[in-house]
Amino acid sequence: MSPQALLKHATNTENDARVAPYCGRPLLNADGTVASCDTQAQQLFCASERALVGLHISELIPRLVSEPGNEWLSAKTMFLCHCDIPFRALRINGGPFVSALYFNPLAGDPAGKILLLVREVNAWPPRMRLSTEPDNHLWCLE
Repeated sequence: MSPQALLKHATNTENDARVAPYCGRPLLNADGTVASCDTQAQQLFCASERALVGLHISELIPRLVSEPGNEWLSAKTMFLCHCDIPFRALRINGGPFVSALYFNPLAGDPAGKILLLVREVNAWPPRMRLSTEPDNHLWCLE
């Protein structure tokens, strides 16, 4: 199945109106490179799909860098995401924002693709924010 077909099959943004405006969904290859992304991810990272495809996710979320002897997606990182720990993310133009991440390995995909949900914390409606300060990025993992 093509990356676009996998992304369309794995997400249904039409029925997810409450979350969709605040959540980008890049589809990642097993090595952490972007295979495809939805419109919200393009808006979130201020880039076209063409600009995002092929980038390693660590160029957008620096904490997810591969290091010798350490996979880019470690059990520790998955645990931190599960606990809703915020991560520093970067737009293509270098502008930082605070994000919440959720990794969803696609069951049954032989290539090991992973759907990443990226939410911009300060884009949430005011009643869902932890702070009412517009520029308060709280704290996040670098």
